[in-house]
Amino acid sequence: MAGDWTVMGNPWVPLPKRVLIVKTEANVKRQPRPIPQPCCEVCGGHRRVKCWRCAGRGRTNCIEHVMLPDGAWPQWCEECRGSGLAHCSRCLGTGEKRGVIGFHVPNS
Repeated sequence: MAGDWTVMGNPWVPLPKRVLIVKTEANVKRQPRPIPQPCCEVCGGHRRVKCWRCAGRGRTNCIEHVMLPDGAWPQWCEECRGSGLAHCSRCLGTGEKRGVIGFHVPNS
């Protein structure tokens, strides 16, 4: 029974490697997204605004400094995940102008 090993039960038999083939095209230019009309007043149709938590720095420590002091590691912002940009809260990241949500109660 010592020589009766199977591939499934034998931890010493290496599994075959998976090969991922990625096909790309050369010289393909990225098309910019069109700005919707009418566009949002807050983001101007760009869908993202400066992060409110980190003031667009991407980190939450030493926001008042452009660069971190020596020996300090950045603490990345959880809202924008370090990019400095967050989704627009007015249009919810669509870039389109949205009307006021709600209803009007008349004074009677």
